[in-house]
Amino acid sequence: MTRKLVLGEAATEQQIEVANQAADEALTLPDQARALKVEDSDTLAKANELFLCCHQLEKKISATFDPICKAANAAHKAATQAKADALKPVTEAKGIIKREMEGYNAVQEDIRRERERLAQEEERKKAETRQVERAAVLEQQGHAALAEQVLAAPIQVPQVSLPTVKEELAGSNFVPAWKYKVIDPKALLQAAVDGKISFTVKDADEEKTTGAVQISIEVGKLLGATKEMFNLPGIRAWTEQALRAAGR
Repeated sequence: MTRKLVLGEAATEQQIEVANQAADEALTLPDQARALKVEDSDTLAKANELFLCCHQLEKKISATFDPICKAANAAHKAATQAKADALKPVTEAKGIIKREMEGYNAVQEDIRRERERLAQEEERKKAETRQVERAAVLEQQGHAALAEQVLAAPIQVPQVSLPTVKEELAGSNFVPAWKYKVIDPKALLQAAVDGKISFTVKDADEEKTTGAVQISIEVGKLLGATKEMFNLPGIRAWTEQALRAAGR
């Protein structure tokens, strides 16, 4: 039985040949090991010979593959750095543009909310005027007590809701992005203890004199799953409009 190892471009032909030879030598070792039965001094000595053979072959394989791995890692590191260097100005430009577009969109949303607030206030004024006029009519008709009841009643104002302005963009759009901030760590930890959210605990390193227990609470996953229904003590959650390229 022989094997042809795929070692990549980092390996020379000589290294590939040596590596394949070493790999071939190793193929029979498991069967030899399984056939061993250490029952006396002679079989113990034979087992030791096979053990040392494995040890030597292990060193040979490591010596053969380590330079190949090192060269491959160096090539990968260089390629990764080159990729990062090439992407850096693109990422910077994309971030600048994204902030500008999201800023504009946020301003438009603020304008919409202000118009909505003004429209709601206008509806309230109209409702108040209708209430006062109705009370005045009742009082003119001699129903003073009923007029007072009308004035004391809660004002019924219809809810005003203006649609969110959505710019039509080719190839990208604004989507809701949920954010959160821990405002009360104690309340959040208590929620975890009460079973309201899952968490994991990483034990401190006992060999260190100042080890600290790390607690990971999956707030983001819960927020992403529940969105508007999210309700967790110690957390303030909100949504922002984030720019996304289509097909992402």
